Amino acid sequence: MSEMSPEVRQPEPAQEGKEQERRSPERASSPRAIAATPRTSKSEPSAGLQRTAAAIRTMVPLAQKLLPLLDGNVASAVANLLAPRAPAGPPVDLQPLETAIRQVRGDLAVMQDKSAQQDTALKRIDDQLETVKESLERASVEQKEAAEELTRTRKSVRTFAILGVILLFLLIGLNVALFVYVKGGLR
Repeated sequence: MSEMSPEVRQPEPAQEGKEQERRSPERASSPRAIAATPRTSKSEPSAGLQRTAAAIRTMVPLAQKLLPLLDGNVASAVANLLAPRAPAGPPVDLQPLETAIRQVRGDLAVMQDKSAQQDTALKRIDDQLETVKESLERASVEQKEAAEELTRTRKSVRTFAILGVILLFLLIGLNVALFVYVKGGLR
């Protein structure tokens, strides 16, 4: 059999019996013997599990950087590998920001109050405009009625004037005819 590392070497079946005979109590307490013998205590993990866990711990950050490759995002994976890890910065003082936010909220409340007052004023103005519009419509209707009545009165006056002029001419004609008759009868 080929030579293996000392920790993982497995004896051949023929040599198994010889090895067991060679083991002495002194060798049983050696570090290699302890690593090779299975532990019965469940509270302590075996050396192989410790090595595996250590290897996984070292590979996890690298795997996290390479995971974007699975999505096909090569540029992101390369950037993750090349980008230096920035240490966490000093704690940020958010007090000025919170003060500014409180001030903005206060200003917003004042603006909303003013907006509500303006809305109320605009509603009053709208109501007043509706009242003025209604009164203008009534005045317009009354003006149209007055104009129609004036037109009717004008027609009536014109008719009476024409009748009066006709009667006047008729009367003048009768007076002239009577005067001619009377003058002609006197001779």
